[in-house]
Amino acid sequence: MDDIWDSPVWRSMGSFTTTIGNLTFSFFIDWFNPFMNKTAGKIVSYGAIMMFCLNLPYHLCHKPKNTFFARITSPSYESSVTTITALLDPIIDQLHYFYHGMIVCTYCHPEGINKYIGVLALIGDLLAIYKALGFTGIASLYHFYSFCSLDRTDIKSLDANLGRSRIGLEVIVAAEE
Repeated sequence: MDDIWDSPVWRSMGSFTTTIGNLTFSFFIDWFNPFMNKTAGKIVSYGAIMMFCLNLPYHLCHKPKNTFFARITSPSYESSVTTITALLDPIIDQLHYFYHGMIVCTYCHPEGINKYIGVLALIGDLLAIYKALGFTGIASLYHFYSFCSLDRTDIKSLDANLGRSRIGLEVIVAAEE
C-alpha cells in the first residue's frame, strides 16, 4: 500500500469514500508542553485536536493549509477523560449530522446534491486514543487492552486464544461505562 486509498478499509466503505465530494477525515490528538523544559519544573500541557482530509493526495493532506484545527485544550497537567469528552462531543455531533448526508447547493447543482462526511481513523499516542475512545488504560484492573477481553490477571499470558476480541456493541457499551 502506498497510502490510505489502497487500504482494504478504504475500499470497504464503498461509495462513501469513492463518490466525488464526500469527505473522509482522520483525527489527530496529542498534547505538548509549550515551555519544552520539564526539568525546570514547568509541567504544563496543551492538547491539540486536528483533522486531516484523507480524500486529498497523501503529499497534500498533511500540509498546514489543508489541516483543520478543531480544538485546543486549556493548559493543565493532563486532560481528563471528562475534558476530552467535552471537547470532542460538539465535533462528533456535527460530524454525525453530516455522516447521514446533507444537501449542498453548488454551481453545478443549484438544486442541491447530497454529500457525506465521515471519520475513518484516530491518530495519537495510546493515552490520547484511550481517552478519546473511552477505553481504560493499561493500569486498569479489567480489560487493560482495548480490543481484547483479557483481565489484568492474564497480562503475562502469551496464549492468543485466551481472550476473545471485543468489537461492535461491546466496545460501545464499555466506552459509555
